[in-house]
Amino acid sequence: MNGSSFWMFLAGLGLFLYGMTMMERVLRKLSGRTFKLFLRRHTNNLFKAILGGALVTGLLQSSSLVGFMTLAFVGAGIISFRNALGIILGANLGTTLASWIVVSVGFKLDIESYSLPVVAVSALAMFFLENRKRLYHVFQVFFAFGILFVGLGYMKVSALDMVGDFNFSAYAAYGNWFFVLAGFVLTSLIQSSSAAVAITLTALHTGTIGFPQAAAVVIGSEVGTTVKFILAGFRISAEKKRVVWGNFIFNIVLLLLAFVFLNALISFIRDFLGVKDVLIALVSFQSLINLFGILLFVPLISLFVKMLTRLFPSGEDKSQLSLLRENIPVSQVGIDILKEESAKATRQVMVYIREMLDVDDTEKNPGFISGIKQLAGVSGKHTEAYSDLKKLEGELLAFSLQLRGQELDRKEHEEVSHLVESIRYAIQAAKSIKDIRHNIKDFRESANDFQHDWAYQIRKEWTGFENSLTELLDNAEQGLSNSALGERLKHAYQDKETGAKLAADALQHGKLSSEETSTLLNMEREIFLAKRSLLNALSLRFQQGKMEQAKWEQG
Repeated sequence: MNGSSFWMFLAGLGLFLYGMTMMERVLRKLSGRTFKLFLRRHTNNLFKAILGGALVTGLLQSSSLVGFMTLAFVGAGIISFRNALGIILGANLGTTLASWIVVSVGFKLDIESYSLPVVAVSALAMFFLENRKRLYHVFQVFFAFGILFVGLGYMKVSALDMVGDFNFSAYAAYGNWFFVLAGFVLTSLIQSSSAAVAITLTALHTGTIGFPQAAAVVIGSEVGTTVKFILAGFRISAEKKRVVWGNFIFNIVLLLLAFVFLNALISFIRDFLGVKDVLIALVSFQSLINLFGILLFVPLISLFVKMLTRLFPSGEDKSQLSLLRENIPVSQVGIDILKEESAKATRQVMVYIREMLDVDDTEKNPGFISGIKQLAGVSGKHTEAYSDLKKLEGELLAFSLQLRGQELDRKEHEEVSHLVESIRYAIQAAKSIKDIRHNIKDFRESANDFQHDWAYQIRKEWTGFENSLTELLDNAEQGLSNSALGERLKHAYQDKETGAKLAADALQHGKLSSEETSTLLNMEREIFLAKRSLLNALSLRFQQGKMEQAKWEQG
């Protein structure tokens, strides 16, 4: 095998994947709200959900993005589980549009001759139009398309060079199951069924594999795309788990049926439909199995929904509040439950902030492995965690409203009000840290020693504050004194003032620019607000009223 051809193939694959990823991101920026509104408004019945899933995925060219968007809508209660399955079914069909584009353009034209001018013009336009964001993103789409097809061209040329030295006959002896497995592994690794099909089309175009083997690879790729959802499905709600495993089961059934009827489907495409071009035939095969899958599952969707609902009952992740919503307990019992759940919410906020600040990694100069772990961190995890906190806040507030609907005496009414305010303060603390996470990350990764050391110091200070807060919570049953709360607020205020003085000194000595100083002061303010909000949450939960709180807050 020619070494340069091998690297050319990998470079082509890399460019293809990069083009697909860039196109997905840019289209999301250009029309993210439009697609979200489209999904939300056009999924109120199963047929529209399937059609909407296919159309949005066809335009975005990312079944993963549509899938995760659907999970978010299901978690928020915007889309029913039944219609969410419809979107997923439609998304599987919509993703085949990329294969049709590739086979219609990439293999029928001298694509590199057309792609290079597109890349050149769009790259230059992006350079000169960087400040005109709308036009910049439009040219980014063209650039992404150009890069995608340049990569495809590299794959075609290099594959032609490699095919003569590579003997697939030995692998063919293992049967089509080997190629199904190959398609599954390939798609699981690169997490793009479009790229997997493009590679398969390249192999088919060069005569490396036959049509039945190529079809088997496509079958395996259908299941490979579900791996990321399975990995995400271990720490999500029951509603989301139903969607994740519903998608997986659908694709597994599709794999088995397509494999069993592989020869019949090939005959149908070649003889009945009269498709002689093997590339067109392969893409037709991909679209047909997804279409047949939809036609098979739609009549059985109600049974499928019932089965998954039994497998993942909502009660498994319901809080004590959710279980008691329909049968509200007597007032004092309900208040005790609200008090217990508000304490859990406060602790959950503390865990969230700890993760946002990366408190567990308090070394000034983390090693190479720690750096790689930080680089690989997924910001979406933090977004989902904050969304879960907001959802919890909503459940607690709804429960408190039901409590207030009962006959409460004045003291009970005040207690419920204090607990509700306590919850709001706790969530506000989470928001304060969420808003500056990107700034803290920039400072931590900065080459400026002052910024880097400051980020380290902030984590250290927060650890001390968190320990004192945990001590207060652990001993809360014995009562919290105004002096104990006031002392901690005083320390938090002193930390903020110390940070402001250090920032001013750094600006004066040229260690920080004026913009960096402004950013640092804003971060110090938000961190102080987070600390004060948590102390407010404790005060309202354990003190008698706001008057007591005001005394130490003013201190």
